[in-house]
Amino acid sequence: EYPGRVNECGGGFDPRIRPWYRAGSSGPKDVVILIDISGSMDKRSGSKTRLQLVKDALGAGEKFGLLDSFGQSDFVSVVTFSQEASVVGSSELLVRGTADNLKELKRAVNLLVEKTTTNFQAGFEKAFDV
Repeated sequence: EYPGRVNECGGGFDPRIRPWYRAGSSGPKDVVILIDISGSMDKRSGSKTRLQLVKDALGAGEKFGLLDSFGQSDFVSVVTFSQEASVVGSSELLVRGTADNLKELKRAVNLLVEKTTTNFQAGFEKAFDV
């Protein structure tokens, strides 16, 4: 009935995760995501640790997350820091937002564990080096 119609695509259709939507909604992006993996990320916020909430937000699990919002024209990298800083994945540089590269970043983010102390300076220096 006018003005609404039954959605024939089913409940799982979300245009925000379609490549054509991501490409048309913004221009190319260069993004470095900086993640604190120090011991303080082991604290709970509800039923999950802070680090698990970060993983969920990035889409390292089953749900749609920030990493899913990048497309072929985007370049992205993930840097972690605790006492020392390091780049997640196989490249020390920004990688193109291809399905394979994003899958590798998600897998690597999912494997992150909390470590010792926090050294913010090392994290920011590493992020700017990427």
